[in-house]
Amino acid sequence: MPIIYLSPSTQENNLYVNGGTEEEWMNKLADALERSGELELMEAALSMEGKREELSALLDALWTELGSRAVRSGDRRRLLRAAELVKQLRGAARLNVSAGQLSGWLCAGMFEAT
Repeated sequence: MPIIYLSPSTQENNLYVNGGTEEEWMNKLADALERSGELELMEAALSMEGKREELSALLDALWTELGSRAVRSGDRRRLLRAAELVKQLRGAARLNVSAGQLSGWLCAGMFEAT
């Protein structure tokens, strides 16, 4: 019996539904999570709009990227909070939740009073 492996796409040249590549949008969102204010994060979070399959791949790649940035970043606490939120969003993306709801959840979670 053959073994089939399913994994999120990490190919650099995969085109994303809103234009650009999956990697470009993931990096834009990771940059905003790492060091941007509320408006910049909201604008970047709009990149999450797309097909459900693309959204799952984007969130998987984003979670991995945030983890690698946390190792070398000065603001580890912010990146770890972002990674935890993305982990929650990955679970919610399997349910009947829209990308708009997920992007709002991400932004609200990053800027709630701590």
